[in-house]
Amino acid sequence: MAPTTPPGPESSVLERIEDRLGSLTASMATKDDLKSLTTAIQDTLRAEMAGIRSEVASHAGRITSMEEATEALTARQTSADTAIARQDTIMRKARERPTWPYRSAQVALYNDLSPITLEARRALRPVTAALRDRNISYKWGFPFALLARHHNSWISMRWPEDVPRFMEELGLPTPVVPNWILGSTAPVPRPQRLPRRREARSPSAHPARRRRNPASPEE
Repeated sequence: MAPTTPPGPESSVLERIEDRLGSLTASMATKDDLKSLTTAIQDTLRAEMAGIRSEVASHAGRITSMEEATEALTARQTSADTAIARQDTIMRKARERPTWPYRSAQVALYNDLSPITLEARRALRPVTAALRDRNISYKWGFPFALLARHHNSWISMRWPEDVPRFMEELGLPTPVVPNWILGSTAPVPRPQRLPRRREARSPSAHPARRRRNPASPEE
């Protein structure tokens, strides 16, 4: 029987390499593992893309709504600008004369006015009628005033109590004009400044005065 040769160092190294390669091979992913990993990645991407599409659609809807609102505001502004321009054209033409004939009446055009200004103009109709009868040019001022042309100058009135003086300067009789501020024919008192109240001084601030007793003898 032939004697056996003990393994040398080369064979032990080879065995360790083979064991290492075997463990590495066993730890490597198989075809099924790669397929499962690919499927999971695809599912994750599909879910994320669906969420992105939903957000994009939501933002697109908001953008569309904003665009529609902007268009509506632009159209409204354009319409308002057109109306204002038309009103300015009409008012420029209306300033050329105080009244305009319409059918069987005389029509006067005015800008938008406050209720107190409208009330004042209604109250002053007898005055303006007298001015028209005498062919006296007049116009309305702002803040409220009635101005009449007289001897190449303008005279004005602002308050109900100014009516007599105004008509006298024009040489016209004074009509009865309602008080458009108080709602009567009584004159309107102009605001007056209240007198300043003097501060009360304490008795100690005044020097004591000696009273003379008539019954006591003089010193």
